[in-house]
Amino acid sequence: MKNILAMAALLGMAGMTHASEFTDLAVKAATLKSAIEPAVPGEALSVPVGNGDTDVAPHVKAYCTIPDGIAGVRWGAAREEVRQVMLSKGFREVGNSSSPDLIFAGIFSNRQSQILFSFKGNKFYSGRIFEKSFSIQDVFRAYDYYLPRLTEKYGNPDKIDSNYSDSGSLMGRTAGWEIVAPGSADKYKIDAYGGFVGIYDMSSGRDIYMFYVEYEAVTFGQNFAEDEV
Repeated sequence: MKNILAMAALLGMAGMTHASEFTDLAVKAATLKSAIEPAVPGEALSVPVGNGDTDVAPHVKAYCTIPDGIAGVRWGAAREEVRQVMLSKGFREVGNSSSPDLIFAGIFSNRQSQILFSFKGNKFYSGRIFEKSFSIQDVFRAYDYYLPRLTEKYGNPDKIDSNYSDSGSLMGRTAGWEIVAPGSADKYKIDAYGGFVGIYDMSSGRDIYMFYVEYEAVTFGQNFAEDEV
């Protein structure tokens, strides 16, 4: 719920209150590439974990992919470096210039998306790839697209759940992974969500729904925070 509320606030900062923007950024129902390559952070590292026996933790496969950033932007990148990389990839910067986060809009994994980068000590440590729509079915389709590919990369989720309204309607679906890099004990978190985020578009009189995948380099973020002190 904390992540959902944070995303709702960021949507407001990104100027996402106009119906035309929501239409432009609606999830497309076109045939998509089967590979997750850009959808899971670019140039992720595949490293051996354990010996491949069945005692390996559910979320750590015998060969587990360790996320090293988002869209080719590596953990620890400074704000200006992130900006240069994303603009060079054809993304446009959106959102409130006074926000501590950076948000870019463009085509990502053949999908119209936005990507948010968060910083500690001017170092990138967390980010979200997100799509939004007036249709909850659109964001559920995005969730269904990402979930099997994330599972293929990172193994079965450590958590998976569905949220329902009081009337029994499906309002949200979640999945999450916790990953520890072998040899370093560096921790990473990945959370996927599709559904209601509590945003109402005044111009159209309709609710806004969202799908996102959030990546966080937990240990790096803690170290970056210490650098700020």
